[in-house]
Amino acid sequence: DGRASEAGLAKKQVEDEQKLSAANEKSHKAELQNKLDIITGLRNQVTDLEAEKLANLPADAQETIQTYRDRLTLLEQEMEDVDTMRNKLELAADLEKTKAASLQENVDRLNTTIGDLNTKITTLKDEKRKGS
Repeated sequence: DGRASEAGLAKKQVEDEQKLSAANEKSHKAELQNKLDIITGLRNQVTDLEAEKLANLPADAQETIQTYRDRLTLLEQEMEDVDTMRNKLELAADLEKTKAASLQENVDRLNTTIGDLNTKITTLKDEKRKGS
């Protein structure tokens, strides 16, 4: 009966730990969400301030800034394209290395087979000579 009591206590302890863990996880998620909300709010404030300052600039300055932003966006897209292409080329190079290794294995196996066959042919020729 003492074992049943100990098992019950152990089960209760595990359940309590699971509840505490779930509560901590929920609290942590809420804290992270709160921080994310603060960051989003700050970003929005910065965006609003930038827009306000930009609106107060002369038209030619606004056009220049927009031109540079457009160029920056294009450069960022080009960089992404370059990264994508580099990744594709690296994958292709890895595939070629794998193919080359596989082909080398096949060549080695064929060379071994040819060597074995040459040995057999030599053995058969020797046996034929001895037999004649």
